[in-house]
Amino acid sequence: MRKSYDAVHAQAERLGEQRRGLEGELTKYKGMCEQAEANAKDQMEQCSALEDEFVALNSSSAKLEKYRLTLQHMLERIRGSVVESEKTMSERANSVQILS
Repeated sequence: MRKSYDAVHAQAERLGEQRRGLEGELTKYKGMCEQAEANAKDQMEQCSALEDEFVALNSSSAKLEKYRLTLQHMLERIRGSVVESEKTMSERANSVQILS
């Protein structure tokens, strides 16, 4: 009977050691999971900030394109005015030559 008690007691001690070891492993893995969750949260915040920056840049890009088109239109109008002025000056010069 004593041998049975000693065997059971020894087995209980081994199981207790195994339990403590498993609890240590569990604590370690819980810490790793918590760290992974914190990293994932940080990465999500970074992604959100990058998305906001992209939206702002995209909006700025659209505004710049609008300004570019406006300036291009103004330049075309100025070029047209210059061509008309050159025609008028040429016609006046021809008129002056004819009168001379």
